[in-house]
Amino acid sequence: MSDMLMRVNPQVGAAFDSMCKSIEDTGTLEPKVRELIRLACVVTDRSTYGIRLHALKAYELGASAEEVTETVMNCLPVAGIEAVSSGLAAAMSAVEAKRGVHHGS
Repeated sequence: MSDMLMRVNPQVGAAFDSMCKSIEDTGTLEPKVRELIRLACVVTDRSTYGIRLHALKAYELGASAEEVTETVMNCLPVAGIEAVSSGLAAAMSAVEAKRGVHHGS
């Protein structure tokens, strides 16, 4: 959930959190699968913040780095090369940061 939304309008932020919790509490999908689906959604929406958030959540819930990148790659027919390329960069950056992988000096 967006910290900015909560700061700007706490009532709407709380309602959004409540809605998300209701979906999670009544659903049958495993949390990892749910986060991978959300990742695919934000890739098609080209939300860098959302991609980082959901890639990291999926990884923390047990998705492998390969599952995260495969999820992004599966968006290619729908979202196109630009969205997937930037989505891969954002998702890989989030997962690698969590894993402690650093590139360059």
